[in-house]
Amino acid sequence: MDILFANQSMSAAGGFFGTIIPFLLMFLIMYFIVIRPQTKKQKEFDLMIKNLKKGDRILTRGGIYGVIVDFVGTEKQKLLIDAGNNVKLHIAKSYVAMLVEKENKKNNS
Repeated sequence: MDILFANQSMSAAGGFFGTIIPFLLMFLIMYFIVIRPQTKKQKEFDLMIKNLKKGDRILTRGGIYGVIVDFVGTEKQKLLIDAGNNVKLHIAKSYVAMLVEKENKKNNS
C-alpha cells in the first residue's frame, strides 16, 4: 500500500515541473521578442538625446520640425528651436522624437 502512495507523490512533484516549464519557455520567448528589443531601442534613444547639438534638425513628439538654436536651463534640459519663419519655441529635451537627418538617411538606403 505504501508503494501506491509513493508513486502518487512522485507524479505530483513531476507534474509541478511539467507545469512550470511551459511558463518559463513563454517568458523567455517574450523576453527575446518584446523586452530585449525595447530596451535596446530605449538605449539608442537615450544616446540620441544625450548627443543633441546646435544645428541638428529634429522632429518633436507634437509633429513640429525645427532646428536646435540653443540649450536652455542649468542642466540644459530645454531646447530653443527655430521652427521656420522666425518662429522660436522652447521645448523639453525629452520631447524630441527623432533627428530628421537620420530619418532621411534611412529612407535613401
